[in-house]
Amino acid sequence: MIRLSTLGRAALTGPQAADVHAVLAQPKRLALLAYIALSPSQCATRERLASLFWEEADDKNARGALRKALHFLRERLGADVFVADQGSDVKVNSSVFWCDAIAFRQEMDAGNYETALGIYQGDLLPECWLEDAPEFERWIERQREDLRDSASAAALKLSEAEFRNDNIAGAMFWAGRAEVLSPHNEQITARVISLLNAAGDRSSALQKYAALSARLRKDFDCEPSPETSELIHAIRGQTSSTMTEREAKKLRTPIAGVRVLPESPTGGIGPASSDPLQRLVEDAVDVIFTTDAGGHCTYVNKAGCALLGLRKSEIVGRLFVDFVRADFRIEAVGLYLRQVQQGIAETYLEFPVVSARGETVWLGQNVRLRVEGGKPTGTEAIARDITAVRRLLRTADRLSLVE
Repeated sequence: MIRLSTLGRAALTGPQAADVHAVLAQPKRLALLAYIALSPSQCATRERLASLFWEEADDKNARGALRKALHFLRERLGADVFVADQGSDVKVNSSVFWCDAIAFRQEMDAGNYETALGIYQGDLLPECWLEDAPEFERWIERQREDLRDSASAAALKLSEAEFRNDNIAGAMFWAGRAEVLSPHNEQITARVISLLNAAGDRSSALQKYAALSARLRKDFDCEPSPETSELIHAIRGQTSSTMTEREAKKLRTPIAGVRVLPESPTGGIGPASSDPLQRLVEDAVDVIFTTDAGGHCTYVNKAGCALLGLRKSEIVGRLFVDFVRADFRIEAVGLYLRQVQQGIAETYLEFPVVSARGETVWLGQNVRLRVEGGKPTGTEAIARDITAVRRLLRTADRLSLVE
């Protein structure tokens, strides 16, 4: 199976004999493969391909360049990468070819928004620029915007669902993901502000508003909208952290201007691929796990499974915050969002988790942000059981009070 990753960074894997590195080293030929794969029915006409990628060449030379490029791809990826005998069309052979952008759209169409966001790791081919193919540049920019808008809408849909289930931490997490995807959408930031306030964190809500105001003045020479100003005025004048029914209704209402997605059940994503040091990590005494940029667990070692009393299949694909004790979820989500949004290399947090057996275990956790191509792609965490240490410290504190 040939696997083409285009979201967040370009990656290509193929059969053992495939020379995928040669394809990645040829930007135009990689772009050609991606264009065919993302075209309707994964098919494009030769005439369209020749005019799109060799716009300045005459018809004869453009078609000749296309033939060479397609021959190169077949030679490096295998003769069956394209369906044979398609006449004037070039069609990807979906039985041997997988692309993350296609999988993302399929999951979106099926309403599996959480799974889709697990696949979406960033913009489409962010480092792919073809100066001699301006029409392709316009096409790929439209595709980037469409995929990004879909991911943002999916995150908002999940946020709304979590809010309806009275899970403020989950709602805030997904709204924060939507904000990362749509940083210039004031309405999404206003929703994050409302959720922070609903969680009882008025200080962070006010800080978020101050940052929004500064950004709008700097980037657009304007002030927040009257609606956002009214929201922050109400928050400043609050004497109670209880959310009004009007505020709750706003959080349940889709944001205008953001594509509305249908309701549908969601699913998880699969485990991460193996690593050369997998055995060492797998047998480590400390809990070691990884997440994607959306906060989904992509790997957990044996120690993590034992501590939670769950199988890997019951952990991988779920949000890390699902395992945090309810009263600490807001703090855990807040720290995660700050780390991702501000690009903080490493963080440390002590918090309780609840195992499947109902036991509370305190962890001291170091989290390192994983960055590729200048963008966060996930986290790597090492956590240690500090329950006994905390118990000893509490005992020492009580003894000191007695003395």
